[in-house]
Parts: sequence; C-alpha cells; structure tokens
Amino acid sequence: MSRYLDVLLKAAPENQEKFDVYTRETMPERYHFAHNKRIAPVYVVPRIGYALTTRREGDDAMTKGVSTFS
Repeated sequence: MSRYLDVLLKAAPENQEKFDVYTRETMPERYHFAHNKRIAPVYVVPRIGYALTTRREGDDAMTKGVSTFS
C-alpha cells in the first residue's frame, strides 16, 4: 500500500484542483469520523466537478482531465 500512497501523495500537490489525499493521521476534523479506528487507511477525495473512476469508465468524454499514475 505504501507504494500507492507515495504516488498519490506526490500527485496531490500537483493536482490540487482535482483531489485531496488523506490518511487516518491526516484526516481533517471536518470529517466527523477522523478519529475512528475503523476508517480506511487512505482516502482520496475528488474536488467538485471531478470523480474517481477507472480509465475505461472515464472514456466517455465527461471528465475535465485525465491524470495517469504509474
């Protein structure tokens, strides 16, 4: 998991208008479940106007942009 987290954490500042990445430790207080031990270890939160999808699902010309992570 840390490989993917590293990729996401590197990509987030480069795509600030598209999405945010949080871990259990960095989850903002505004999310009321921030201190719950049962939350997922990583959260990717799309900004308004963006959605998380597979490339296949996103190939309908509805997305504003495409980011490819390797």
